[in-house]
Amino acid sequence: EGLADLRDRVLPEVAEIRARHEGQASAIVAHGGVVRVVLADVLDLPDAAFFRLDQPYGALSVVDWSDGVPVVRVAGAVLYSPA
Repeated sequence: EGLADLRDRVLPEVAEIRARHEGQASAIVAHGGVVRVVLADVLDLPDAAFFRLDQPYGALSVVDWSDGVPVVRVAGAVLYSPA
């Protein structure tokens, strides 16, 4: 699946989740490509910058929407690292 296809599949689903749970916190568990698509979209990054967003396994990213405007609070944070 190419980046454009992934974006076309992911962004409408995220919009639907936001609409269905408006005003509520929601968690989406997904692979790094999905997270990168969302982050790249909310940050208005061009396709060439897509892989500049590091998404390690098990990482946490947080996006809040305030009056429809996305604010990235956390991107790619690793909360646990095995010793």
